[in-house]
Amino acid sequence: MKHFFFMLMVVGLTACSTPVEKSTHTYYDIKGLFERQIQFFSTQKTLVVKAVDAETKTKTIADWEKELAFFLDADLNKPAFTKSYAIVQQGDSVTYRLKATEKHPVKNITLHFSEGNVTQVQIVQEEENYLYHTQKNLEARFSNEKLRFYQIKGTQQLVWGTPKTYWIKGTIQ
Repeated sequence: MKHFFFMLMVVGLTACSTPVEKSTHTYYDIKGLFERQIQFFSTQKTLVVKAVDAETKTKTIADWEKELAFFLDADLNKPAFTKSYAIVQQGDSVTYRLKATEKHPVKNITLHFSEGNVTQVQIVQEEENYLYHTQKNLEARFSNEKLRFYQIKGTQQLVWGTPKTYWIKGTIQ
């Protein structure tokens, strides 16, 4: 009889435990994807062949959060954006396109998958006001759930100036 009451208490206590939290994301968790990469690479001495415009160097990255900040900034899972993007699925890819009635710098994001894992992320960001116009095209490629390549191409133009282009590429060794 003691064992019965003991088992009843154990079952009762387990039933009151906190349930596993379900994802509340409307869109794929890009921020979480890159946060996992930052966490992994921050504990490694990973070499990166990094090219900025015409200069190429092999180095270790000291601050991965800063290095991948543009990707983190493309987080669509903020409450204000819940209904801002149309979702288009084609084969092994999904695209989030900003609806014409919405304002947000992230214009679209395309994710490519293989066997349920992200293999490529493409992001287009654009901002314009009365002083400037900027556009960024971001790309990241993954293999075995690890970031292997990232690229940022951008153009900035002040109203009275000529456009300035830049690009950054990182290939992880």
